[in-house]
Amino acid sequence: MPVAPHLDQPGSPAGTLTAPPRCLAAQHTRPPARRLLEPVLLAPDHPVLPWASVPEILDHADTVEPAARQVAASVTIAIVEALAGRRSPVQLERWLEPDLITLLEHLCRSRVAWGVRLRSLRLQSPTPGVVEVTAHLRHHGASRAAALRLARRESGWVGTNLEIALRAQVINRAG
Repeated sequence: MPVAPHLDQPGSPAGTLTAPPRCLAAQHTRPPARRLLEPVLLAPDHPVLPWASVPEILDHADTVEPAARQVAASVTIAIVEALAGRRSPVQLERWLEPDLITLLEHLCRSRVAWGVRLRSLRLQSPTPGVVEVTAHLRHHGASRAAALRLARRESGWVGTNLEIALRAQVINRAG
């Protein structure tokens, strides 16, 4: 492969063409003075896989009715879109109480959540007529969390409580 000439290399007369400097590989003379990866020594009481006793896995029965599941997921997605700046919080007035709309408007004005993305949702129904949603969010490469509580009213499902952690050690609450 031909090497492109460079003009005015240090140490050459002005206006002459010279070849670019070459990088030489380091010579392999001896091993590194320090190991690059130190071994990890486990304490005697540290559990080693596979565990002798498997941690208990709680399997909750699916208690959220399909219609409530659809509304909860849609409202949560709309909240994340509003936080990310892709939707106006005013569009959520039908599904959220006024103090939740106020919190969303404040967060949108401050642009603290622009670029937030929804990673996953978990839903549960602790009592009939109530659905709780937890959301795993990603914001600038960091994991964040949100929780929404929806209650069934005569007019339909309405968001009554909202908690969002968009910055470390800061939780925004409404409801």
